[in-house]
Amino acid sequence: MNILFIDDEFKDYPIIENLEEAGWSVNAVKDVRNVNCEAVERAQIVFVDYKGVGSNFSQNEQGIAIIKQIKKTYGDKKRTILYSAHNTFSLGDSINAADSYLRKNVDTIEFLERIQDEMGKLK
Repeated sequence: MNILFIDDEFKDYPIIENLEEAGWSVNAVKDVRNVNCEAVERAQIVFVDYKGVGSNFSQNEQGIAIIKQIKKTYGDKKRTILYSAHNTFSLGDSINAADSYLRKNVDTIEFLERIQDEMGKLK
């Protein structure tokens, strides 16, 4: 199982190292220019930051735009999780583009639980 984080500040959060220590195969990139890149192709679960990524897809939607493109390209073969340091999201129904969402500052155990939940939904 491969997990990808698309986050312009991924080095500021210990979650990637924590997941690797728990035995997961994790990759992180600051952004993607298209969803056909190797990092996205290899991943089954993709965490996408809410802000600071995806501006080449949409200045307004940013991370949501990446998620929409992943879903359009890969359908149910990949699970997407919108995550953010922001406590609230202001995109209304656009948040539903993601399969799930999570705050960045939750404990590693919550990330692990979400990964397990989403793994069970992969087709």
